[in-house]
Amino acid sequence: MAKDYQNIRVFGDLASAVSVAPKGTTLPVDIATALNASFVEVGWLAEDGIEETQTQDQAEFTAWQGSTVVKRKRTKVGKTYTFQCLETNAVTNGLANRGQAPTITGAAGAKVAKTDFKNQTVNDERAWVLAMVDGAVTERHVIPAGDYALTGS
Repeated sequence: MAKDYQNIRVFGDLASAVSVAPKGTTLPVDIATALNASFVEVGWLAEDGIEETQTQDQAEFTAWQGSTVVKRKRTKVGKTYTFQCLETNAVTNGLANRGQAPTITGAAGAKVAKTDFKNQTVNDERAWVLAMVDGAVTERHVIPAGDYALTGS
């Protein structure tokens, strides 16, 4: 196969985005379909963008004769997307404080939000859409149900 510069992608145009919605939200069926109104963008991402990592575990089956490996079977396959949110907003606060809903008191201009942190270990699967744009090329990863893990600060 010949090398083709047209196949080199440098994603990260302004239209690139990570969007999240409640699990069960109607998903886009193709690249041209607009996202359901329930999807909200997480905001600006750090310069490293979105990193995709694939993992797989396998079991080896060994024969008694000669301790020869006679078969390998994939036992677990996974995919992880990693990105760093730069913004602190309602979406990122909701992700950082899984399962928590703040109580808001006070009048306009002097409102106070109070969150009692408890049961932070709950699963919080959500629907995700990762849109990576490079000029006229858009690559979209649609994840109907994905939990998330927080790392860093």
